[in-house]
Amino acid sequence: MGSAFLIAPLIFVSMAFAARPRKNATTPSPPLAEDSIVGILEDCGIFCWTLTVIVIIAPIILSLFILYTYRKDKQFIWEPENYYIDCEMIDLDPSYTHVKPADRYKISVFMEKQLLGKGKDLAKIHVGILKAASYGPQSEERAAPYKKLAWTRYRDRNIKLKPENACQPFRLHGNLIRTRMNTKFYAMQAPTTLTEHTEDTRVEFLDLIAWDDVKYIVMLCNKATSGNYFCNNAGRSVKIGPYTVKTVSKCIFGTKDKNGNSVTWGDAIIVRELEISKEPKKQFILFGKEKETMPTRTVTHYQYTKWRGKGLPPLKYAYDPCFALMRTVALSVNPVIVHCKYGTGPTMSFIGLEYISRLVEIWPEKSFTELAMQFVAKRYHAFDNLQQIYWLQIGVMRFLEKSNQFPTVSFDMWATFIRRRRAQLKRQLKTYLKKGTPLKIKVKSKSKAQSKGKK
Repeated sequence: MGSAFLIAPLIFVSMAFAARPRKNATTPSPPLAEDSIVGILEDCGIFCWTLTVIVIIAPIILSLFILYTYRKDKQFIWEPENYYIDCEMIDLDPSYTHVKPADRYKISVFMEKQLLGKGKDLAKIHVGILKAASYGPQSEERAAPYKKLAWTRYRDRNIKLKPENACQPFRLHGNLIRTRMNTKFYAMQAPTTLTEHTEDTRVEFLDLIAWDDVKYIVMLCNKATSGNYFCNNAGRSVKIGPYTVKTVSKCIFGTKDKNGNSVTWGDAIIVRELEISKEPKKQFILFGKEKETMPTRTVTHYQYTKWRGKGLPPLKYAYDPCFALMRTVALSVNPVIVHCKYGTGPTMSFIGLEYISRLVEIWPEKSFTELAMQFVAKRYHAFDNLQQIYWLQIGVMRFLEKSNQFPTVSFDMWATFIRRRRAQLKRQLKTYLKKGTPLKIKVKSKSKAQSKGKK
């Protein structure tokens, strides 16, 4: 279509030059005078310069104009719809549709094994999982057309991105994790803002939401570390590139018990309804510009305020709010975004509650270590410390208790851990980081501790 603008003037100039008045071709013409020859040469020079301008200079100017006009949209009308797709996002989880859930008795046997585990054995298990999750081989190489993520899109360059299931088509630090119930999670780091070491990835973050029609976002960090892609209070909005994110409503998260009574956990989880709209995109056509609008999308945003930094939520807000929230977002047929500041410990602990507990329901004969190893293979640097792994192990039991209506024992295990093993695990982690080898911890029994106290 653009070539018509170039061919039409060329035809017009050629016709005008050919239509110049001239004598009859049958009549012999007298010898041309010197002035006539000079005039013909001047006309030929004008014609050649006109062709040069039309054929060479005009296309360059037109191309520069188009590139300047559409440099922000990053997409032209002649490019395919999948322009952003670099390569396939591989799903690392097999299909579980043919596997039937196991009996409740076998699941209870799995839980008994966790209860009977000794402190020394648990320490070895947790150190092995942490070593595989955070200190194992972490290659970012993958065959073309995959491209490595730019360093300016890493919050921490020591936390590498697993390339096989990396988020596509938009270049963000996140991985796809699918559970047995076909719930898709995007385990991601929080979008970054423009700083000295990072670029602004909030536009790509909103592009991913619009591309996959995301309905739920779970944020396990403070607003100050989340990239500021929404407003805290209802009724306010923030503009990010072509997007406008408006906070429509704000309330606390709650659910109902078996008797229909409302159950809340204070301000542990804040629920916001976000309305995301995008400015119309301009497209170049023959007689002007046409605007293409994106439908406004509504996203439910959950902020877990009691989950801060790389730590863990208090016991009161640990498992039951997670279970209620997980049962809400797991119903989505679209991907669910879960992120913290770095997308590691808190994010993977939350997703692991659903991922591992669902696998136990079909493979109760496997150990917790085997299932945890399968889970940590989905994202590099899955856990930050040993406490998160122990918290996850107890949380899996809590999820199995509530799903299968077993007696409650996980709270007793966690309370015992808080009293006795937290300091030991901290010392063990420090020694492991220094020497690179796990330290054998001798957990004293209650009888030995009492006898030593009497002496």
